[in-house]
Amino acid sequence: MISSISELIDWLKYEKKRYYPSKPYNGLFLIDHLVAESYQQIWRYQKMLRITEYVYSKRKNPVFLLLYCVVGRIKNVRGARLGIYIPEYVFDRGLLIDHYGSITINGCCKIGKNCRLHGNNCIGNKGAGRVDEFPIIGDDFDLGFGASVIGRVNLGNGVIVGANSLVTKSFSGDNLVLLGTPASELKQ
Repeated sequence: MISSISELIDWLKYEKKRYYPSKPYNGLFLIDHLVAESYQQIWRYQKMLRITEYVYSKRKNPVFLLLYCVVGRIKNVRGARLGIYIPEYVFDRGLLIDHYGSITINGCCKIGKNCRLHGNNCIGNKGAGRVDEFPIIGDDFDLGFGASVIGRVNLGNGVIVGANSLVTKSFSGDNLVLLGTPASELKQ
């Protein structure tokens, strides 16, 4: 949870470097902004996500509650344009979204640091009123294009889910590669 303005700034600097890793990135950042490059659009959404998380943590103050309504709306409008739905406090620090369009994340999920989404992803429950069954995923998670993680699933650190794979059960261990529908572990 982002609880201070200095922590918010730290998270934003860290995540911006994930989108623009080379120094100096200001030239590329400006060009991307001028031509509305996809990374720039996604970064603007993600920045609002993190600002919304910070403001929400201060919501007991009536001014911050009102501010939450404003920044939450901006985040949701940007997300709707990009096809991204990510509630607050799902992803830890270091989220990276490669492509926009059809990314839906359940608000009960917990996903660790340095997660990477490649687009057209779903992480959530199985539906049918099962709100208590949601994924819990470790650090350094990489979800390939078109892949989904559905249901009460626990995954460790360093897990890679291949493109168009569907994970519906838990896998123990770290640094796994999961492929297929339903997903199974790739043996080396």
